[in-house]
Amino acid sequence: AEWDYVVKHAVSRLSIGGGFVCLAAGAELHVLSLATGRLVLPPIVTSSYALFVELNAEGLLLVLCKDASLTVWNLEEASCCLQTTLRHICSPGEMESLGIKAASGEPFIKLRNGNLLVFSGALQRWTMLTSSGGTAVLEHRR
Repeated sequence: AEWDYVVKHAVSRLSIGGGFVCLAAGAELHVLSLATGRLVLPPIVTSSYALFVELNAEGLLLVLCKDASLTVWNLEEASCCLQTTLRHICSPGEMESLGIKAASGEPFIKLRNGNLLVFSGALQRWTMLTSSGGTAVLEHRR
């Protein structure tokens, strides 16, 4: 299908997945149906500009903003799964990759030093998985 969609600001980030398209323009997210080009949600106003936007095959949308706020939405259910921050956890320069665990919708961050941070929805905290002689050690981070 071919369609057009106009936004007021320049699009800085774009992600496609799970039958959706997300455009980050200014401090707004525009989520559209990939098939029809129609808005699935009204434009979402974020706390600052998006640095990272990822849509996975399950329709989970992860957004990291310039102010270090991180949010995950379930677009199939039109709901916010979690809101947290990376402030006091790591800086953007320390991150190697960022993603969403498909089974739980929880975000994870791989740091350049090899450590893996995972946000636990049940604990509402970041946890650090550190490899120590092949054994995973769980440390709670606030």
